[in-house]
Amino acid sequence: MVLRPNPVLAPRNVYEAKARRWQVEWTRLVVEPWPER
Repeated sequence: MVLRPNPVLAPRNVYEAKARRWQVEWTRLVVEPWPER
């Protein structure tokens, strides 16, 4: 499973919090980094 950020829908802090929480549930989850631009 891959988690991709969508800056249009949620701010960075929300994305990063969800990513941390979901990685506990799904250890094989691949979290893509927040885009710089």
